[in-house]
Amino acid sequence: MDRKSAERLIEGYIGGWRSFDKEMSLSVLHPDAIVYECYGPVYHGAEEIGDWFDGWHAADGKVLCWDIENIHYDFENQTGVAQWYFECHSQGQNYEFFGCSVFEFCEGKIISVKEYDMDKEKSYP
Repeated sequence: MDRKSAERLIEGYIGGWRSFDKEMSLSVLHPDAIVYECYGPVYHGAEEIGDWFDGWHAADGKVLCWDIENIHYDFENQTGVAQWYFECHSQGQNYEFFGCSVFEFCEGKIISVKEYDMDKEKSYP
């Protein structure tokens, strides 16, 4: 896979969440994909990931902003890293933070997404 293809897959996954388009997000995932959320939950397989997508939105979840700042791609290891800024409404509250996702690719699709977050507020002790 080349860098442009990896970027399209990453942008498709995140874009589907931004636009509430489950099919867009699922279309770039390998059927056996695993998503590791930054706060603990793990979703395995396209069906479970699709159920999570539906359930999160049905429970008043809404992505308000998910801006990709940059994407790094490692051809040798078939891995991409997207740094981003995220805002959402979930469970009656708004959340915002910076983060990154590590994407692994297999057979022209995303096989793994590992998400990490970083507090928006910074301190300089």
